Amino acid sequence: MRNKKTLCIIIVTLLLLIIVTSLQLSKTIKIEDLLTEEFLYDDTNIIVESINGVNFEEINLPDHKKKELISLFENAELNEAKEQYSPLDAEYKIYTKVDQIYIFVEENVIVFPKKNIKSYKVINNDSFIEEIEEILQ
Repeated sequence: MRNKKTLCIIIVTLLLLIIVTSLQLSKTIKIEDLLTEEFLYDDTNIIVESINGVNFEEINLPDHKKKELISLFENAELNEAKEQYSPLDAEYKIYTKVDQIYIFVEENVIVFPKKNIKSYKVINNDSFIEEIEEILQ
């Protein structure tokens, strides 16, 4: 009888772990799903600005750096962050005619204002924001 209880508890625990894991995986979002296709084209005019308080200063990037930036965004995965972030507190703004992305370096967070100002944390790549900063230097 005791073995059946133990077995039952183990099975229920495993089922709960499977459910929690599947829910967590279903929350994973790719950056490319939040951007228009245009953003990922090689010939897209991407503008990058450094934000300092209310001052926006454009960063002139050569084409090869823009391509590096686009390739970083192609496969990055995100989880929705619970916290809200103001775009004016971001370090960088990256945008095209249609898309806007705000980068928060310290927090490893990206905000897409067109998407209800939701915040997303980059997952499976702790150096993602650092890689963006290296490209922008």
